Amino acid sequence: MKKGTHVYLISNQPDDSGNVIPAGTELIVGYSDLFGYSTVYPVGDPDNSFIIGESEIRPVGGVVQVMNLATRQIITYTCTPRMAVICAYAQERKDFNSWDYEKRYGAMVEKGQYTFLIGDWSVFIDGRRVER
Repeated sequence: MKKGTHVYLISNQPDDSGNVIPAGTELIVGYSDLFGYSTVYPVGDPDNSFIIGESEIRPVGGVVQVMNLATRQIITYTCTPRMAVICAYAQERKDFNSWDYEKRYGAMVEKGQYTFLIGDWSVFIDGRRVER
């Protein structure tokens, strides 16, 4: 991947210090090699870089589908899966001030083994498409 690409983790990963970085965390690619590994760091924290296999990350901005589990409505977003499920929840409540979403709703997101969930809205952590 190109240097500076914003990506997100599709599963929990340890960094070089042994700390666990949760799935859905947005990262920036610092360097990629020819063998499928990238040096990445959390947004705003370039001093905390670590190496990860490219199979464990996905580019931000890819298409992510969120499903309302009560109505089966599917909405498509181009952001991280975690932010997509927050957007669906907030917009259902007529809240379109997206710059406040993380502050208002971030703590409400539940993380399961495969999905993020808030209210009736759910999304796969790895961003895979929803099948009806």
